[in-house]
Amino acid sequence: MSEYIHTYTGTVHRPGAVVGGVQTHARMSAAAWAALGCVPYTAPPPEPPPNPAVILAARAAEVLANPDAVEAVQAVLARVGEVAAAGVAITDWSYQGVAAAIEGAMTGDASHDLALMRHGMALRTAWDRVIYHAGTMQTAQELWPAMVAAVQSV
Repeated sequence: MSEYIHTYTGTVHRPGAVVGGVQTHARMSAAAWAALGCVPYTAPPPEPPPNPAVILAARAAEVLANPDAVEAVQAVLARVGEVAAAGVAITDWSYQGVAAAIEGAMTGDASHDLALMRHGMALRTAWDRVIYHAGTMQTAQELWPAMVAAVQSV
């Protein structure tokens, strides 16, 4: 269906509307619309959807505006470094990935496994602080890559 915009008021009209006291109809010519002060209207194209990476980076920046949140992220990264230094092969650097790597590295040797469990508990304690600042575990998981990138870029 065609739409027309009134050049003075900026109002968009469809056929059937009353414009300037005149009842319009679907078979009106462009000249008849022009006599009423209207020109054909084409809606502007919709804005492109926002980039998800930009949204996550902005949300991470909001969380990291709190210096304690920055310290929490740095604490998790430090615990991950300790786990890697203990000889655990880490392929997924998310909290879940590191926890799974710790569990997978357990050998059944009590002293070795106890040391890994201590690393795991320290990691969980640090991760809980990140969750606290993010608000929920899901939000922390979603924002984690962006928070790490922001902290490491400073």
